[in-house]
Amino acid sequence: MSEEPTPYVSNLTPVESDNLLNQVHNDKDVMVELPLNLIDRPEKSIRMSIDLEYIRELSESIQSEGLLQPILVHKKGDRYGIIAGDCRFLAVSRLSLPTITAIIKDVSEEQVHIQRATENILRLDMTPIEEAKTYRDLIDNFNISIEYISRKTGKTPGLIKRRIDLLKMPERLIEAIHARKIGYSIAEILDVIKDPGALNYYLDFAIENGITAEVAKQWVKDWQDATRRAQNDSGSIESLPPAMSVKPTFYACDTCSTAVEISQVKSLRCCAGCFKVIRDNLSSDT
Repeated sequence: MSEEPTPYVSNLTPVESDNLLNQVHNDKDVMVELPLNLIDRPEKSIRMSIDLEYIRELSESIQSEGLLQPILVHKKGDRYGIIAGDCRFLAVSRLSLPTITAIIKDVSEEQVHIQRATENILRLDMTPIEEAKTYRDLIDNFNISIEYISRKTGKTPGLIKRRIDLLKMPERLIEAIHARKIGYSIAEILDVIKDPGALNYYLDFAIENGITAEVAKQWVKDWQDATRRAQNDSGSIESLPPAMSVKPTFYACDTCSTAVEISQVKSLRCCAGCFKVIRDNLSSDT
């Protein structure tokens, strides 16, 4: 005999309860205490990776404060699928609690995907790449327009298109953006460099030493100048300069972040600890 969800008895004040239910948008939706073993996580997670430290902190918060926001689920035969609240589900599971407060929504499979995407875009600290893949999934698999996504999420159509365009970049740039090793605006500048060897050289340098938009634009100019010189020398538009021949000639100043030509860079021999103290003190004075 399968377990049945327990009707939820709210301990919220009437105003809080009304506000919560107003977010549901459907008179057929029901709030219940749902056994965890009846709930299935999404087959395709919006998150490309799970932040285990965040789950641990969320578990501690739920243990001390309780679950402040129910998860959203939909009926799947005798089971329930998560629409929004996967991290909350993992956090409650970590506490070995038998049930979780859930709102059962009466929606179609297509509506499940649309609502899951919009809820998570608004709620989660998604990377630009996760956000881009979510938009593309809605457009490719459900024929949802950019304008509709814009209305649902509050994001401008231009920003949505800009995010999706990130997925056209080389895989190394995509990985660097997702890992937050470089900003997506920096990646957009470096994407102009079409030679893989030169791009990888610049990207490695940027990740190791840091980079600003001003420096990235100078690197692109250096590469374009070197490419033109190589084409003029060879008479072939197919000729590209070796990666090492277009190595960065500008660096980002560790204190003020402006672009500095390499010949003007000054060094000071000190340990990592002293370097950090000096840089922090200089930064606080600017």
